[in-house]
Amino acid sequence: MAGELLVTIMTPVEIKYLNVTWESPSEALKVEACNDALNIEQTETGWQVETCTFPHLYHTIGVRVTARQTLHPPYFQLENGKKEELLPVKVPGTKEVWWIQNSGWDKKHKRYLSELYRTAGRVELVAQQQKISLKNNTFNFTVEELEHYLADFKNNLWMLILDSNSAVKAGVAREVPNYLDLEVLKLFHDFAQHVTNITKKPGMTLSEVQKAKPLRSVRPVPRTFREYAIKPHAKELTSRASIESYDTAENRYVHYCVERVRYLLKALKTTASAQTKMCSLRIQQEKKWLDDNRDMAHRQIDHRVIDSEIAKLQQDMAALNDNCHGFIGEQFIPNHHEYNIEFGTHQFLFNGNYGGKQRSFFGKRWNGADFQQDDNSYLVVSLPCLADIEEKELKRTEISITGNFFWQKLTSRNGRPYYEITFSQVSGVFIVQHPYLSEIQRLEERRQELAADNWVVPLDTDELQERKTEREVAAKKIDLLEKLQQQSDKFFDKIPQLSQPLTQAAAFFKAHKVKKRSSCPNSMIFIQNPSYAAAKSLFKKITTMDGMNESTLNALMTIDNMGLVNVSNLYEKWCLLQIIKVLSQTYGFNMTSGWQQVLVTAVLQKKHDVEIRFEAADRQQSLLLTYEKVLASGKRPDFVIDLISKNYVPNENPGHWNWDREKSSRIVMDAKFRGEMSERYLQELITELYEKKDYSEGENNSVYILHPTPNVISTRTSPLDWGLDCDFGQTNNHRHGAVFLSPSLTYMGTLQHVQRLIGSFLQKNAAILQGNNNRKASPDWHNMSCISCGNAEYGKLTVQYHPTKAGSDRWTIKCYSCNLLSVKTICYSCKTDLYKNGPRWTYHRTRAEQLSNVVCPSCEEFL
Repeated sequence: MAGELLVTIMTPVEIKYLNVTWESPSEALKVEACNDALNIEQTETGWQVETCTFPHLYHTIGVRVTARQTLHPPYFQLENGKKEELLPVKVPGTKEVWWIQNSGWDKKHKRYLSELYRTAGRVELVAQQQKISLKNNTFNFTVEELEHYLADFKNNLWMLILDSNSAVKAGVAREVPNYLDLEVLKLFHDFAQHVTNITKKPGMTLSEVQKAKPLRSVRPVPRTFREYAIKPHAKELTSRASIESYDTAENRYVHYCVERVRYLLKALKTTASAQTKMCSLRIQQEKKWLDDNRDMAHRQIDHRVIDSEIAKLQQDMAALNDNCHGFIGEQFIPNHHEYNIEFGTHQFLFNGNYGGKQRSFFGKRWNGADFQQDDNSYLVVSLPCLADIEEKELKRTEISITGNFFWQKLTSRNGRPYYEITFSQVSGVFIVQHPYLSEIQRLEERRQELAADNWVVPLDTDELQERKTEREVAAKKIDLLEKLQQQSDKFFDKIPQLSQPLTQAAAFFKAHKVKKRSSCPNSMIFIQNPSYAAAKSLFKKITTMDGMNESTLNALMTIDNMGLVNVSNLYEKWCLLQIIKVLSQTYGFNMTSGWQQVLVTAVLQKKHDVEIRFEAADRQQSLLLTYEKVLASGKRPDFVIDLISKNYVPNENPGHWNWDREKSSRIVMDAKFRGEMSERYLQELITELYEKKDYSEGENNSVYILHPTPNVISTRTSPLDWGLDCDFGQTNNHRHGAVFLSPSLTYMGTLQHVQRLIGSFLQKNAAILQGNNNRKASPDWHNMSCISCGNAEYGKLTVQYHPTKAGSDRWTIKCYSCNLLSVKTICYSCKTDLYKNGPRWTYHRTRAEQLSNVVCPSCEEFL
């Protein structure tokens, strides 16, 4: 969820998620509060906050009064006029008090119940005599799923910073290899070896003490003589002595280094294990897809897509009828009174505008017959009484018109005679025939046929070829994932060999009561002793690889200790990591120096306008990803991506281009963690963000919601795999929509939806430079990238020009890294750019029975 700008008025309370352990109904043993408070927004009528509860987890919502004095116990205002006071919970060992809902005591599980666990809706909270509206959402996560969610977030963060296979490492100054690379293990091995040498012969100090010794060994001190005077026959007397201490400044620093390296090694082990599991799951997904499509010769048709196509055509016909009825009532007075005005009905088949005029049309057919005169003239139908109407709305339309009209025989500019019938007033209009009517009839008949065949159809030739290509893509991905999995497994298997000597070194320092010191003392031992010098040097290399530093490591350790969390806030930050992964690991944008600290700061602290910059120098593009960006309107969406590219213009030399300015394109995304979300509710959210909150900034930005709810689309418009879960704006020219992105164990493959969304944004703003007068097979230059694997390397991604039969631009984009073939073409009706990326990566609307036939998102022309 995105918050609004910070307000100057203080909220009356703080609201957090709590996990309370009870000793008895009147005494709490432990109260664990999440780090992040829920965002309370001020509205015209008061305050409001959105909460999300989990029926299987029993985390409760806690309210804490922030004022010095509590004016009254907080309570819920019920609809029947009654109020339900909250229960105070005192945090043990402090004066802090939280208030929770009391829906009864559960003796078996020793906890207070809360209706908010399982109730979605609004409830009015009254605290400090102010109303706060709680909009409560429920999400049916299990304990295991939430634990996976939190672990996945932490692992994603570590993998982003430590991933050796990511393009984010480019440009980082380093003297050593990346993490999760077998070569890096030598650093840990050498560090462990030198630390082991230190424990065998550690530096120490001698401290003088006094203790009892046998008479022959006594080195007297004043106390010795007193004891001897009192007990002259004692066998032991106090003597001067010395003890060896390893608790030196140098050893404290080495102990600190050992613990840090141990922690880092443990994190690497967890990360390698997580990466192995991730690869395994993705391999399973790709293999399942391969198995499902290997011998696929038929596919299932979703009747809802057919129904939506029929509904769309009927809607277009209704709009056309409304436009045609606009002919009626207006009157045109001709300039010449000698025209013979008649009244009657004529039937015309329109065939485009005449002379570029919106109110004059070629009449191809007149009263059911082709219009053809002996002198090879033609017919023009003039309707000066109607408002301007686009050519495509009447093209190929046969209309019966009743009204006042007059005839003229005229001559065109080239001397060709033609007839013009002008309707000065229209009293009735009837659409006799239109391609949409024919298509509606065909679809309705086809619907009956499909229902009789259980909605199963054979794949056509194009679909069979596309499936073959997708199988090749999947096979290559499996091969890449298996290699990555093997690398992670090798790394994982080597870690125990390094952990053991470090664990032994840590045990040595603890046994000898050596404290820890984070700063290195300025002493000669780090110069004179090779083991100390090497341990210091290796520690620095290990903790500064790939942009890592002490501050980043500290922050990562803090994040690792997160327990109870604000799940909605966590979803935002989890989504942030997924977006970064797609931009960097898939599409090859390199993050600029210092991004690691920016990222962990964004995770740990509640800040806005957190910027991470990306570069793709070979593509002459840069990206600015902003988390919680404050727009000019003051609103604050979760994620804003600005793509900066160059505006190219050809110069006088063929094949050479200049650029006159930089241009920026923006896509806005907002994370909405909701449960049981309906399509209607989703559309209301989209409208609110796009229009009311103006995230589109005057319809200049595309706006998308990220949500974790599957099967949210009931009015399905796309037959592709994502059609039930996502709306890529395929019916609104990709201006706004919603994308399914879930951290749940059940839906591990939803990252591809965000990849498809960002890929559509990059394709829309990519450049193919080809001079208008020099249409060659290959362009002069391009900055395309493969939407499937992100490959943008020249030679491995080819772009070829293949014009359509009508002479329109058509480009084929072949990726030799994953074998995907994409086609860029244009809509024959409105000239909008269209991309065909195969059944897995196409984001335009397609026909229910023709997956390779994309529907223009701008004009939605089906024919």
